[in-house]
Amino acid sequence: MILKMFKNTAIIYVISQQEIVSLYKRFCQLDRNAKGFISADEFLSVPEFAMNPLSQLMPCSLYIMKCEKRLKRNMQEKKS
Repeated sequence: MILKMFKNTAIIYVISQQEIVSLYKRFCQLDRNAKGFISADEFLSVPEFAMNPLSQLMPCSLYIMKCEKRLKRNMQEKKS
């Protein structure tokens, strides 16, 4: 069960074990290099995402998130 808050309203998602297994198998299919994450190229190999005009923004968003994580890590190291 996943509990998520949205505008002060609790939303509960019930996910079955079968759904988790199915998602994991799909993840493993997309994670062709077995790195534990899905790269932008792997993500865009899904036709539904590749055809979406917003999909071109995804690699840029991932790059920004990666840079933010690196910046936070560097700031934490400097504090230590």
